[in-house]
Amino acid sequence: MKKAFAIGKLRELGYKITPQREYVLDLFLGSKDHPSAESLYGMVKERFPYISLSTVYNTLNTLVDIGLAKTIYLEDKTYFDPNIEPHSHFICEHCGNIYDLEPIDIDLSNIKNEHMAYSTTFEVFIYGICKECIKINEN
Repeated sequence: MKKAFAIGKLRELGYKITPQREYVLDLFLGSKDHPSAESLYGMVKERFPYISLSTVYNTLNTLVDIGLAKTIYLEDKTYFDPNIEPHSHFICEHCGNIYDLEPIDIDLSNIKNEHMAYSTTFEVFIYGICKECIKINEN
């Protein structure tokens, strides 16, 4: 459903739906992960060896531009999130995986800053060690 909506929106905006772009959509929109363009590129390249990294970046950035994906900037790397609903993230400091969390309710009226007139949105990132890494380290 989400893929069909994305394809319809891209066509409406004049984008061609190539087999490569459709496969990027398949992998990304069906993902529960927060892939980087490079990691998606590696997967797509197995099926379409002549695809360029810029095609993957352009497709993901277009999805962000039209509101069907979000970007997550961590340190010096960009990840893409297919879940555009409000939510928070847990980042494992050991393996680097990013996990979705339920939205965290914060009273923004208590936050004071001399430069902030008002806030429109916020994101919460919680850092720690995931259960998988704990299991691995216990063995």
